[in-house]
Amino acid sequence: RRRSTIKDGGGGNEGSLRRRSTRRLTVGSGQEASARHSQSAVRKRLLTALRTVPVFAGLNQEHLKLLHNRMTFQRYEQGEALFEQGEDVSSDRALALFLITHGSATVFRMQLRDDGSDGTTRVELGQRGEGAAVGARALLFQDEARQVNVVATHPTTAFALSRQDVQAAIGQPLMQLLPEGRLAEEVQDY
Repeated sequence: RRRSTIKDGGGGNEGSLRRRSTRRLTVGSGQEASARHSQSAVRKRLLTALRTVPVFAGLNQEHLKLLHNRMTFQRYEQGEALFEQGEDVSSDRALALFLITHGSATVFRMQLRDDGSDGTTRVELGQRGEGAAVGARALLFQDEARQVNVVATHPTTAFALSRQDVQAAIGQPLMQLLPEGRLAEEVQDY
């Protein structure tokens, strides 16, 4: 497991952000039918949640189903980062949207201190819970590093969808399908 650390610049406090690898959600042949039913229920809720993500507002039902089929299951322990501020676009996590299906995550940004002293300070931007999507900017802007940190506050599960999977599913960059005037609203998203 890889670790990264962000210093807050004050008093030596550090927060450790742990990373997780991607896994496909599958039900093994040895598991019961109830497990398959549970997986089906999760997938149905996931498809419903995709409809509420603003960057997907211009997509038809067929596109949403294609996206839904490409999502990968992720599990995070408390303190693990879904993604980190400044994360390079060469990272898989830097190129994905995450749809939280269980648990919650804190969104924050590290920025230079206002008083001109050395170091940075942590600026809390909010909490995101079940049904929330984080990271939509990664689907829209090709070369932009992450602007915020998103860290699990409790054990959390999410489904990830990469920019490459979106483009493969819909056959063109997502930005081209956004309704007129929609971009300004979407750039406010994390």
